[in-house]
Order: sequence, then C-alpha cells, then structure tokens
Amino acid sequence: MEERSFYEEMRDETRAVFLHGVLTTFGLDSIIRDREGGDVDTVCNVRETGVFRNEQNAAAYSARGAYDSRAYHGQNENYRQFRRDAKRKTELSDEYCPGKTIYYGKASFLKQHPEKQASLDHVIPAKEIHDDPARVMAGLDGPELANRDSNYAFTNRQFNSSKSDQSVEEFTQWREKRGEPLSEETKACMREKDEIARREYNREIERRYYASPQFLSDVARASADLGLKMGLRQAIGFVFIEIWFACEKEIKMLPSGNSFKTYRSAISRGIKNGLENGKKKYKEVLKQFGEGFVAGFFSGLGVTLLNCFFVTGVNKIRYVRQFAMILVRTGTILFVNPNKLLPGDKLKAILLSLGLGASELTGMFIGNQIAKTPLGQYGEIGATVRTFVSVLVTGLLSGWFAIFLERDKRLQTVIKRMNGSQAVNGRPTHLTGVETLVTVENSA
Repeated sequence: MEERSFYEEMRDETRAVFLHGVLTTFGLDSIIRDREGGDVDTVCNVRETGVFRNEQNAAAYSARGAYDSRAYHGQNENYRQFRRDAKRKTELSDEYCPGKTIYYGKASFLKQHPEKQASLDHVIPAKEIHDDPARVMAGLDGPELANRDSNYAFTNRQFNSSKSDQSVEEFTQWREKRGEPLSEETKACMREKDEIARREYNREIERRYYASPQFLSDVARASADLGLKMGLRQAIGFVFIEIWFACEKEIKMLPSGNSFKTYRSAISRGIKNGLENGKKKYKEVLKQFGEGFVAGFFSGLGVTLLNCFFVTGVNKIRYVRQFAMILVRTGTILFVNPNKLLPGDKLKAILLSLGLGASELTGMFIGNQIAKTPLGQYGEIGATVRTFVSVLVTGLLSGWFAIFLERDKRLQTVIKRMNGSQAVNGRPTHLTGVETLVTVENSA
C-alpha cells in the first residue's frame, strides 16, 4: 500500500478530533451548565456573590430578621459583663489611638473631658455580623458571635460614635474622603485588631459550616451530579461518532447523481448501523461513561475546594474539569491499562493522552481570549465563533502531535525496545485522532 503523505495524515487526524469536538461541544455541552462560584455554597462565594445554591440556606438568610442593636449590646450578657469589668479599672488604654488613656469614671469629669470617655466597640460591626450570609449559613447566633472577647476594643466615645457600624476599612476611607485622615499609627492598630478579630470569626464559621452534614451532603450531591453529566456526555459523544462515520460510509458507497431520497435512505441506514456499532461496543461506551463520571466527580470536588478560597469563574471551572479529564484518562492507561497495552504502547498512549490534553487546554485558552474581543462578545454569533475556533485549534494541535508520535523514529525505536519480545503478531501501535480522544487505545 502506498504510504500516505504527511498532509493526508494531518487532514484525517485533525478531521477526526475536530468532528468529535463539534459534535460534543455544540451538541452536548448544554448537558453541563457551569455557574460562577460552582454548585455548592461556600463561605467565600455566598459573601462575594450573595447567591445561594442551597434553598435552605437562602430561606434561613431571608428569615434572619431585622438588625436589633439592643440584642447585640445592652441585652447581651457578655457585653454587659465586659463593661462592668472595665469600670473597675482606674484607667484604660485606647486600643485604636495609641498613647491615649480613657476612663469609665465620674460623669462630671467626663463631661468636661469627653475625649477621655471610654466606649466598647465591636471591631467587626455587629450589623455586619448580623447580615453576614456565611454566619447564617453556619447556623451561628449573631449576638453570641459578635460578643466574643476577640471582637472587642476599647476606644474613646467620640471615635466610636464616628465609626458607628462601619468596618475598619470603610471607616478609614470615610475619614479620608472627609479630609480627616487617620494617623498611620491609628490605622495600623485598627487593622491589627481587625485582622485578629476576623481570623477568629472566620475560623469559627468555617469550622462549623464545613464540618456540617448539610455541606458534606451538598458536595457529594453536586459532585455526583456533575459526574453523571460528564459520563453521559462522554458516552453519547462516542455513539455520535459511530453514527457519523457509519453515515459517511453509506454515502461514500453511493454513485454520483442520486436523488435526495436515496441519500436519505443511506443516512437512515448509517444511523441504524452506527447505533448497532455502539451496541456492539457497549464495553467501550461503559468505559467512556465511567471515565467521564470519575472526572466529573473529582472536578466537582476540586471546584468546591477552590471556592473555599476564592470565587471561581466559569472559565476556571472548565479548566478544572478539563484537567480532571486528562488525569483520569491518563491514569486509566497508566494504572488500570484496560486494553492490556504492552509497555511501549502504553508509553505512546500516555504521551498521546497528555498531548491531546494540552491541545484541549490550548484550544480552550484561545477560545477564552476570543471571548474578550468585540466579536467574541457579539451574542450567539460570538459564542459560536469562539467555540468553533477553540475546537479547530484543538483538532490541529492534537492531529499534529499524533502524527509526530507516529513518525518520530527515535520514539518508535524506544517503543519497540520497551515492547521487546512481548510484541506478537505484528501488533500495531498507531492511534488515530478519534481513538486518542475517545478511547486512547491501540487499534485492533
């Protein structure tokens, strides 16, 4: 048989990967709907987005009630006791304004020196704690949490009244806008107290919420749901490819000059044959579903973990999902080796899987860059162009890499040596683009 040229091979390899990408991306990606911040409520994303994924959390936040200053101050026993203990001291240090002394003393003296009258401030404002969705989600009592010793700071009454229910940063900026900036020492002291208070506050919320049965249940549910969707996407994509090539085969067998009815019949036969092929390869369909499920499950866990530290955008979620697919696909070859590949063939399959993964990530990155351009932001047309270019780049790069691995003499020498005496019956090692993307196995 005459050896095919590089351009012929490149055309076929690229076409195979591109075809799979078009069928799955345009036809099946609607199965998976990525959302900013993922599908599980975390402390970080509910604070930044104000959106709950769990309806129970949303209902609890709506039912938190209006802020009642008395519940967080005079009616709270710890607040009253802390002030009583302070009044027994002759003098106090102003924790916001270094070097100043304040008092809980006689009214006559403080009336003449109001700048020396002591006042107890909530470092993290009580109202902020009351309206914190993470606090509500963790099921913690607002007044009890606000009146921890770590959230108290004594300062002078005038300063505290001016600060009111503003956070340290809000108060600092407000003073600057008024043309009354705080001294550097005061800002440093306030920020230090704020950092300590928030560290303790957030630690308590995170400890309570992330260990709760509700959070663990939400993580398991969301990860399993994504796993099922990715598994379904992989399995259906495999069957789609079988149908496409079966239809293509039937059409190529027709002579020129046929009627539309003849072509329609050929396509009908192709669909039927493709479905039959899918049934015969049910083990491969199940394998695709299994790999997709595992990748989806772990990518769901990964996204939730990331959202514990920052809010992940839709593009970052897709990157995580793609990384998970690469790891599962490559790990299956490396550790499970379901197709009993010889050592050299296994090396080639791993390299091909990694090369395909790099191609997919590159295509995704270029698609995201196009999304930032005016064309990429032009409604449905922009989304279509972005996806088309992304799939095309993936096809070109993966096709080139597959041919490189097939033609590189040094690699072929290494593969033959690794296979050694285990190679039998002239076992082939060539992997086509579709086999790389869908099965990553040796052609039979």
